[in-house]
Amino acid sequence: MTEDFEQTRKRALGIVRCAILSRLLILNYCLESASAFNKQRWLLIQTCQGIFGKLYDYNDDMFVALMLKLNTCTPLSVMTYIDNIYQEISVNKTFVIILDETQVLETVLKGKFKSRTGKQKRSLLSPIIQALRQPAPSMVNYCVILCGSGLGILSLEDVLISGISKPETEIPKFTEFGGWQDIAHVKNYVNNLVSLTDNEYNCLYKHFRGRFCPIVTCVEDIIMGLPAEDVIDVHWKVLTKASNNDQSLYNQLCRITGMERPNHVLSTNILNLYKSVTLAYYYSGGSLILVKCH
Repeated sequence: MTEDFEQTRKRALGIVRCAILSRLLILNYCLESASAFNKQRWLLIQTCQGIFGKLYDYNDDMFVALMLKLNTCTPLSVMTYIDNIYQEISVNKTFVIILDETQVLETVLKGKFKSRTGKQKRSLLSPIIQALRQPAPSMVNYCVILCGSGLGILSLEDVLISGISKPETEIPKFTEFGGWQDIAHVKNYVNNLVSLTDNEYNCLYKHFRGRFCPIVTCVEDIIMGLPAEDVIDVHWKVLTKASNNDQSLYNQLCRITGMERPNHVLSTNILNLYKSVTLAYYYSGGSLILVKCH
């Protein structure tokens, strides 16, 4: 990091493009090496590095290791190679780039970057999105999807329109992923994995209706042999009690009122705020934008 905002931005853009190129190189190798290679295998390679490391006796994340080696190349050569590799594997299909858990980037290196069209300060999220939107000059027919619980819509909108000569105004920038429709939906999912009593189904749905993640997390623990009642009780306490656990909704709310998160509120009535967020996220399954309260 330097005090020169432009140089800092260029370095960040370069590293992100190296990350993209590392994945393209590995994907291209897999496609050339196995005719049966499919999207499911590609997903496993990216998300289960720990498993493959144990099987083939290596500790490093191969994507990160290759990215760091590529970072010694010039920015122009990286972009040129992205173009070349992408043209080989695109085959007239849309190439999807997904950045999950994007919300954590909203506060990383906050203030170390600036908008290219003004003096507004940005976080690391800004150059990352800029690099993803244009990995290389001639790269076309790809889609960038940013995902994350509690992702700050207002700050993300600022980043998306910053420094873009032709912003996409005809496509939706934000969408809400669905949640559990009803208790029958929960039963249909859980029945394929583990057998529960009607009372346990009711308890799961009562506590965690709405977003998928809490019930999925509970089911994972139940599969591991833990009693359903204990699992539900533990996860409910994690969400609703003060703790250092990042899953603690109580802890997240304290960070919001302490201005430690990008979506700020001025309300000091933590109980009302807590009720609102709990209802929105874990009962209705809907999103909640936190704004200035009067």
